[in-house]
Amino acid sequence: MSRVLLLLGYLCLHTAFAQPGDDAAIVAKSDSVVELSSGGTPALPDWRVRRQVLLKQILGPQAVLEVLPGLAFDESRNFPSPWGRGPTGVAKRFGNQYGQFVIGEFIEFGVSSLHNEDPRYFRLGDGTAWRRTRHVFKNTFFAHHADGSPGMTLAAGRILGVYGAWGVATRWNPPAQQTVGQFLLYGTVGMLTKTGGNVIREFWPDVKRRFSHKSRQD
Repeated sequence: MSRVLLLLGYLCLHTAFAQPGDDAAIVAKSDSVVELSSGGTPALPDWRVRRQVLLKQILGPQAVLEVLPGLAFDESRNFPSPWGRGPTGVAKRFGNQYGQFVIGEFIEFGVSSLHNEDPRYFRLGDGTAWRRTRHVFKNTFFAHHADGSPGMTLAAGRILGVYGAWGVATRWNPPAQQTVGQFLLYGTVGMLTKTGGNVIREFWPDVKRRFSHKSRQD
């Protein structure tokens, strides 16, 4: 079991960091991000796009963002304490964090498909920082319609995925974590983590271009 968990961890890190150097090109070609600033109407998400979004989530930077910080935080405070410290405790905590993450992504995949939600992030790409930050929050809790109809709908897949994953995780978590309060707390933390991932999608290409431009000037 521990070998499987270590392999999954390696895949997360390898996919996150073994990417081409030009992040702007990644965003432009990514199946999981739509560039609104490029103009035009994006192609509707078919099953290939949905599959690619799912794979990018569970084996890409989003997995690192959502799994490793929680793993490090839980290990630092020995949480849950019945799991102890050391390799065994780390393996259990990693399995817990990554298991929740994958379950949540599969729930989101299924619900978003049934609920006519576009699973991609629609990057604004220009405007003030405040406007783009509001856009990030809106595009975390709401989703574009997968059939291209105007307006947005509640991102039921993402929300149910985050809270549902914690609900499933209570089946293997210690009894002290199987409470409504813990369910609401960690579900909310999970949604904030999703928001953080969208912040990176929105602003990181700008940061990358700025540093690349500065390095060329030097």
